[in-house]
Amino acid sequence: MTNAKTTPARYTPSTHAVDQVNIRFGVEKSNVHAWIIAEMAKATYVMSRPAGRLIYESADARIIVSENAATTISVTPMQDDLPVHDKVRALVQRQLTQAIAVHRKQTRAINIERARKDVAVAQLRLNQRLAKSPVAQTQIDRKIALVQAALDRLTLDQRRADEVLETERRAARMYGVVSV
Repeated sequence: MTNAKTTPARYTPSTHAVDQVNIRFGVEKSNVHAWIIAEMAKATYVMSRPAGRLIYESADARIIVSENAATTISVTPMQDDLPVHDKVRALVQRQLTQAIAVHRKQTRAINIERARKDVAVAQLRLNQRLAKSPVAQTQIDRKIALVQAALDRLTLDQRRADEVLETERRAARMYGVVSV
């Protein structure tokens, strides 16, 4: 039986929804879409929220979908009967997932900036080779040194971001959470 507001196969799960179903329900990431379709088939429409968000509930899960983007946004368990240790582990897993996402975003930004600086160094080296005046070559050399210093700072920023993530992973292992 399909719901009045949707057909189950219509919604594609977001990355967040895939992670949450994997963490909260133990479903393999490759099977999450099929699991959500099965849950949506059993679910009933509960209410609408702003921005085209629809909420469905089944016996096992509350499913939030975006009508506009045709995406499953989030999936949460209906019953809150997990033991405290499992709740803490789930919380730590969510925090670790968030830390990994932040690290990925920082790494991407650093790599983009590093690529821009590398292009700038290459352009300066070309200009240095084309310059005939020793004074101009010296000035270009100084500019190259400044850009190299900026590249060194970016490398240091990347190391710090890696260290922060590794600290988060070590802390998560204390609660039995293994990261990907």
